[in-house]
Amino acid sequence: MRYHHGFASFLLYCFGFVLVTEWIWPVKVLTDTANIWVFIVFLAVSFLLTYLGTPLIWSLAAKGMVIMYLLHWLYFEGSFLQLDWVMVFFQDIQQNIAFIFSANIPEVSNLFRSLLLFILLWLMTYLLHYWLIQRRRILLFFIMTIAYITVLDTFTPYEAANSIVRTVIIGFLCLGVLLFYRMRESEGMDGGFTSFRKWLFPLAVLLSLSVMLGFALPKQAPIWPDPVPYMQGLSSQTEGNQHAAVQRVGYGTDDSRLGGPFTGDSTVVFRTEVESSHYWKVETKDVYTGKGWIQSIQDAEAISFSQNSDTPVSSFAARNTRDKKAETSFVYQLKDYPHIIYPLGVKSIQSDYHAEFKFDPALEKIYSVDDSQSVALPSYSVTFEKAAYQKSDLTSVENASGISRDFMNRYTQLPETIPHRVRELAEEITAGKDNWFDQAKAIEQYLQGSHFSYDTKDVQIPGKNEDYVDQFLFESRRGYCDNFSSSMAALLRSIDIPARWVKGYTAGEFNGSNRNLQLYEITNDNAHSWVEVYFPDAGWVSFEPTPGFSNHVSFQSDEQGKNPAENTEPTPEKDAPKQEAEQPLEKTKTEEDHSSEQIWHNWKGAAERSWKWFAAAGITAAVLVLLLFRFRVKWLPYYYIWRFKRAVNDESFPEAYVILLKQLQRCGLKRNKGQTLREYALMIDKHFSTDEMTMLTVRYEQYLYGTGVEMGSWSEMMELWEYLIKRTIA
Repeated sequence: MRYHHGFASFLLYCFGFVLVTEWIWPVKVLTDTANIWVFIVFLAVSFLLTYLGTPLIWSLAAKGMVIMYLLHWLYFEGSFLQLDWVMVFFQDIQQNIAFIFSANIPEVSNLFRSLLLFILLWLMTYLLHYWLIQRRRILLFFIMTIAYITVLDTFTPYEAANSIVRTVIIGFLCLGVLLFYRMRESEGMDGGFTSFRKWLFPLAVLLSLSVMLGFALPKQAPIWPDPVPYMQGLSSQTEGNQHAAVQRVGYGTDDSRLGGPFTGDSTVVFRTEVESSHYWKVETKDVYTGKGWIQSIQDAEAISFSQNSDTPVSSFAARNTRDKKAETSFVYQLKDYPHIIYPLGVKSIQSDYHAEFKFDPALEKIYSVDDSQSVALPSYSVTFEKAAYQKSDLTSVENASGISRDFMNRYTQLPETIPHRVRELAEEITAGKDNWFDQAKAIEQYLQGSHFSYDTKDVQIPGKNEDYVDQFLFESRRGYCDNFSSSMAALLRSIDIPARWVKGYTAGEFNGSNRNLQLYEITNDNAHSWVEVYFPDAGWVSFEPTPGFSNHVSFQSDEQGKNPAENTEPTPEKDAPKQEAEQPLEKTKTEEDHSSEQIWHNWKGAAERSWKWFAAAGITAAVLVLLLFRFRVKWLPYYYIWRFKRAVNDESFPEAYVILLKQLQRCGLKRNKGQTLREYALMIDKHFSTDEMTMLTVRYEQYLYGTGVEMGSWSEMMELWEYLIKRTIA
């Protein structure tokens, strides 16, 4: 049997070890196997013994002892040297062999299963040694490993994102080293460490650059959808259970059938700079179907408006002018959504990009358009009024007086199939509350109470004859924002309080501050739904029934509104005229700061959106520079020829001669220490079978030791110099 103990063979065994471990890691996720590290240790010992070329007898004994010790550590008490456990061990083997021959596989003990896995890894060690050292081929095992990992990643809970990268890197390195071995053995090449290093270094550099480019370059989204949710959904329909296929969290337009579990997604959708945190709206829906939400008016006529003009969104009642504060928030989109994400109370929208806006009154959804085509704005700002609602305005509403019948019919609609017990529950929760605000708060607090659990995994979908809200309120009592918000809207509507279902995003994750603005990052995980309730004296007011969430809505009592200490606006003092005199200067400075800040925001937004392209361009430029430097011996002569052909003075000859010496050194014709120029010239002429170098050197020595460059030296020597420097290219 052939053994090699050099560095290259050691690398091959290391590569083989990593490839085999990629088969072991999924076992921990897919089975109840614990202490995976013991199998990794045995695998490392086996490869080490094989690399050292340990005689067969000693190798069998060493591996057997390691297996026995590890099994003892896993399954037995006491000292390893107390041999009482050995008898139990062999009795267990005998019993499990009987189970196998009787096809009673479930009765096989964990001890015997571990022993079989150790034996399997032992065999894998031999196979890897055979493929790597004897055959010098590993492509089949490499492809099998890739297939194994990808299948597990697709059809099981095992996440192989890092595993697939490791496998590809190690696999290609292994293939490259094996190719070096095959070429060396077939061509009789020098197999020393220097040759191997010259082979391995460019291989590692090329592979590293490929991996970095793969990470940096943008990736196309999957062409085929994930098959697992489809199969789970098909299984659900076939078996008749009430669990839906797993969905992925994020904004979507179809809400006609809600329910079922979902998985998280931390993909960043947009970033914001705000004066104070708030929710972000996308759309509202007003018709509850018993399974989900749809809009009452299809293809409503859109209302057009331009930048800086008032939006047609009616958030507050016309007579509600108390305690509203104007704020501006900046949005930097990382997803190409053609809709505008805006807060409650939006007044106007501004952007540095050319665009107009269209408002869908049925959904209260705003689209950005350019020449009647939907476009995605990379960045924009929204100015809005942030209200601090007075409780007296809200608690004074006890009925629908002053609200049109059509409005009430639209926002108190419920399907005829909704069970009566939903209304009974709403009446029970709001018993003793005589106004809409207290009733809405009672329902909100009830849903946030201990009766219900927030969960995104174990979430049911209602059956064919079940109502989505009823099933959540009375059966599962487990769900996420869609369950809680839909239930609150339905409970409110059942007692004739107008409410609507709102979709959008929470404030997101705080990411620092910039001057007086707070920075937030909003991902798909922040997609959310909540409820808005209509009050005649206030307009639409947001409520948050989902446990663990807060929509930052402020409700103030009249005492708070009258207390100067509570006011957000400063009280004028005696020096107010002085402040007014300084105001124009402050305004100009603010406008200048905002202009420079807006430029910075635009650059920052462009960098955040295109960082992958910048990274790819930077890496590509670095690769080109490295390649130019690496192969400068091939292209530098052409540059020097172009440069010196334009020179007409004789003073160019000494410089050209020195450049020729450097070029000869670069192409491998090095000048020995102590060697004179004349001796070096003879060596060059012998190498190229010419006498041009000697002629050039004689003229150069005349320059060094004589009176200078003779007239016409460069014109005479130019052709000789050009001939020699061209020869270095080959």
